[in-house]
Amino acid sequence: MTWCTAPANAINAHRGSNCRHKMCSGCGRIKNMMAWARGAIVERSLDRRGVYQDLSGWVYIDPILAKDLDLKSRFPDLKLIRYDVIPEPLDGDVLPGDPGWDGVFRPNPPRPQARGTKFRASDWTA
Repeated sequence: MTWCTAPANAINAHRGSNCRHKMCSGCGRIKNMMAWARGAIVERSLDRRGVYQDLSGWVYIDPILAKDLDLKSRFPDLKLIRYDVIPEPLDGDVLPGDPGWDGVFRPNPPRPQARGTKFRASDWTA
């Protein structure tokens, strides 16, 4: 099954404490650059839908709906990963949809601008 969601309806599941965002210089999309970081979903981004999708094509399903549809037994290869729902973002960035968003992406904390700068896992909070 394949479906796409409009960018305005996409969910951002990358708002955990170790998530850091960058803006694509080509298309302007803001995305998480820390693939290993555990994500989280901000409570205010949820509505009455039981199924959500992000701009990368990942699908997020309400756990009650997943249980009601008996997805685990119907699709034994399906991997369900729990995401925390949090009241406010933990990443420190102000992104579209956040209070204080003024249309300009300002990473917080500012990222090093030097070429070749490497991030270490020990630099981020757990």
